[in-house]
Amino acid sequence: MRSRGCAVWFAFVVASGCAATPDIHVAALPPGSGTFFTQVGLLASETGSVYQVDVEDGGTAKIGPSSCPWLSALDLRPDGTVLGVGGGVANAYLIDPLMPQSCVELGQLPEVMQAVAVRADGHVFTISDKPNHQTVYELDDALNVIASHPLSCPTCSIDGIDFAPDGTLYAINGQLSWTTLDPATGDVPTGTPTDLGFDFDIDAAGTVRALAGNQFKTYNLAGDKLTGVDIGSTLYVEGLVFR
Repeated sequence: MRSRGCAVWFAFVVASGCAATPDIHVAALPPGSGTFFTQVGLLASETGSVYQVDVEDGGTAKIGPSSCPWLSALDLRPDGTVLGVGGGVANAYLIDPLMPQSCVELGQLPEVMQAVAVRADGHVFTISDKPNHQTVYELDDALNVIASHPLSCPTCSIDGIDFAPDGTLYAINGQLSWTTLDPATGDVPTGTPTDLGFDFDIDAAGTVRALAGNQFKTYNLAGDKLTGVDIGSTLYVEGLVFR
C-alpha cells in the first residue's frame, strides 16, 4: 500500500456481530495522517483492542475494543478504508481503526484467507490460509474472483503480502523469508532471511514497516533492516496497515 506518516496503530479482534450491510458508514483514514494499524493480541483466544504506537519513541496507547472478528491481515483500499480478512471465516470486513466498533462485513471470499493486499486499481489479492497448499486469488473491488493460482513452492506458508510503489508484490514466507510473489502465476522465488514477523506494510517511498517481537522495525525492499524502536512490550502481531 502507498502511505505516509510516523505513528503506529494495531488491534487484535475476535467477536463477530458485523452486519452485512455495505451502506453502513466506515470512515476512511485521512491521507498522511501518520497512523499505523496492526492486528495484535497477547493470546489468540483473548478479545483484543486497537492501540496506537508512536514509531519515534515506542509509546503505546489503547484506543478501544473492535467489533470485527479476529483478522489476520489488513490493507488500505484506494478510498482510504481499511480491509481485513481472516479470523477463521471466509469473509472480508471493513474496519475503522479510529472507531473500532465500526465494522462492516463487506462480502464472502472463496475460502479463509491468511494475507491480503489491495492494488492501486482496487483489485484485492489474497492468500489462502492453507500452509503448504496455498493459493493466490485476484478479486475485483466487489470481491468477485478474477483469477487464482496455486503457489509454486510446495512448502509455502505466506503470512503477509503488500505491493511496492512499482507494483511488485512482496511476501513473507513462513515468517523467515523475504521474497516476491507473482500474482499472475503464483510463482514464489527463494527469498532472503528476515525477522519481519507475520505481516508488514510498504509505504510510497518503498520503506517496509513491521512489528515483530517488541520492536517496530523498518527495512528496505532488499530486506535489509534499517531501524528498530523498542515498543516496551512483546505483542503478537497479525496484520498491520500504515497511513
